[in-house]
Amino acid sequence: KFAYLQKTHLALREPLQRVVARGQAFEVEAVDAQGAKLPAEVRIHYRFEGPDGSPKEETERMHFLGDAMTARRENVSRPFSFRVEGGDDSSMDWIPVEVLEPPVIDSVSVKLVPPAYTGLPAETADKLIRALAGTRVQIAGRATKPLESAALCLDGGRRLPVRLSGDGLELSVSGEGESGFVIDKSGSCWFRLTDREGLSGDGGVRWEIRAVPDSPPSVTIEQPTATVYVTPQAAVPLRVVVKDDLAVRVMMGTAA
Repeated sequence: KFAYLQKTHLALREPLQRVVARGQAFEVEAVDAQGAKLPAEVRIHYRFEGPDGSPKEETERMHFLGDAMTARRENVSRPFSFRVEGGDDSSMDWIPVEVLEPPVIDSVSVKLVPPAYTGLPAETADKLIRALAGTRVQIAGRATKPLESAALCLDGGRRLPVRLSGDGLELSVSGEGESGFVIDKSGSCWFRLTDREGLSGDGGVRWEIRAVPDSPPSVTIEQPTATVYVTPQAAVPLRVVVKDDLAVRVMMGTAA
């Protein structure tokens, strides 16, 4: 008699996701534990509870990624178990995956502080931040779960630090020396939150930023309308219109 020699020994590459934030993706990679070439077909089986409470199963083919086979399940909304099989290896046990709520922003306030030279008062904003370029934005909020870390993300890959309270629930944006960040262009911003269980999320809120440029004032001479020839001591009626998108604070002029 001849002993059977198993060719495939499937294993899962670490770190293995055993907890997934609701709405996030689940991804797993399978390799051969002994470094052998993987078979052409490796399958992943999912087992979950159906709407009527009965167990359901789904099977998908995994795809090659380098020396591994990979599978990805988007927008996970319920707990499930999975196992992988391929070639002559069907021995893997079912592995449970728990689905938990990601951290989100429960309440938030946005304060806009215009540049000091404008003399304008601070105001609040909602999800649309429309403000003069140079306005400082201050954001404070409260998360639904204690946070391990947080950052405020802006378009272009910029990330600003977020100050957390001792219990990890209160957060505020901190800048270089002052609170908040300065609007210099239009775009968007959102939070990246990670709770103390390692789950991450975008906080459930996103702000659109519209930067309004401060245009220079315009000066129009309405009278006289053409060249006027007068004697040296003559009084010439003069009407000048000055406009600015904020306000005209001081007018200075000279006469020759």
